[in-house]
Amino acid sequence: MTHSPLRNTQRRVKGQRIEVQMPNIVRSYNTGMGGVDLLDRLAAAYRPTIRNEKWYWPLFINAVNIATVAAWWIHCFVEERPLSHLELRRHMVLSLLQSERTATPRVASGFMSQLPDIRFDGVNHIIGTGPQGRCKVCKRNTKNMCKTCNVRLRAQRGKQCFEIYHRQK
Repeated sequence: MTHSPLRNTQRRVKGQRIEVQMPNIVRSYNTGMGGVDLLDRLAAAYRPTIRNEKWYWPLFINAVNIATVAAWWIHCFVEERPLSHLELRRHMVLSLLQSERTATPRVASGFMSQLPDIRFDGVNHIIGTGPQGRCKVCKRNTKNMCKTCNVRLRAQRGKQCFEIYHRQK
């Protein structure tokens, strides 16, 4: 009893079917991995480009992307006239954009909401450094901060975010 590592299969070449030899391992791989390859191909078709410093963000976006492909797959089985993959994605985005927010904004109450804002008192506002973060005024990265208000503010050449924050309401 001998076992051949090759088997014959048919392929299309220039519109004609021809017999070619294929390793058995390729046949085994294609039998077991066809769905995964299709999922990867469909997910890659509309994969967003992500440049973010947070390690978890690409994982989250990839999970949403795969869930969208799975939703489209189910949609194709359920609907008599299914939408294309792109049409379903567009429909989902439009639905999310048109949905109304159900959460109401929280209103500050109690003693703390009635205190005057210390940023306008003009007393002891010292520029210091701290961990890097976003400027409260211009949203750019900075290590400078007001030690009294505990707020990051840029105070560099040509940028008066420190003064703007402490003078304008």
